[in-house]
Amino acid sequence: MKRDNTIPEEAPGLKPRPTYVFPFEKLDVYQMAVDLADYVLGLLGRIPLNKYFRLVSQMEGAVVSVSQNIAEGKGRFPLRNDYS
Repeated sequence: MKRDNTIPEEAPGLKPRPTYVFPFEKLDVYQMAVDLADYVLGLLGRIPLNKYFRLVSQMEGAVVSVSQNIAEGKGRFPLRNDYS
């Protein structure tokens, strides 16, 4: 089930804004990595798996690991504010 992290549109005078559960979700580079993963995974969905299964699975793992590595790196130094 997907959560909606924005304020409802019927709320008068309030702009929709995302809510963050983890501090790394605020990072622009993390959001760009997630957008990249969405884009690449969409492209990979068009490739026939019967011919290119290994290539597709490696590319899926590579593109998803970018955002995972950012999250892991932010988790190692949670008190530093250098990343914001």
